[in-house]
Amino acid sequence: QLHGDISTIFRQVACYKFETDLHKTFREKGHVSKEEIGELFVKHMSSYLGESVFFPPRAEYGWTYWSHIRAFFYVYSYASGLLIAKALRGRVRRNPKDIEQVKNILSVGLSASPREMFADIGIDIAKKEFWDEGIAEIERMLEEAESLAETIER
Repeated sequence: QLHGDISTIFRQVACYKFETDLHKTFREKGHVSKEEIGELFVKHMSSYLGESVFFPPRAEYGWTYWSHIRAFFYVYSYASGLLIAKALRGRVRRNPKDIEQVKNILSVGLSASPREMFADIGIDIAKKEFWDEGIAEIERMLEEAESLAETIER
């Protein structure tokens, strides 16, 4: 779970940065070749994966089979959705009565924007502190994993 959470957040942010860079380049030039798109893709996937990951020949065309990249700027929902779920889970863990707030959010459906829906329960999703709550939940899981690993090593 921890590996998947971290991977989801970093991969989707890298994908978002790729999309942002691609659109910026297109606006500046009016055209972006497949080679340039490939360079941007490798640049951002490399930032996500790090220097120790080798990109084989033709990896720069990875964007062609990743179909949802062509549904521009929706990848942010993976990272933001995960962090929202983690933040709400942390709140419910600290105060089980907060589950009612979570149920209220879920019952809204598409009748309100995310900002409005969270504002109704006193959460401003525009504030960094809310997102830090989601990251804190992942940090808690990491600390738990490290503690378990120490136990196993003994």
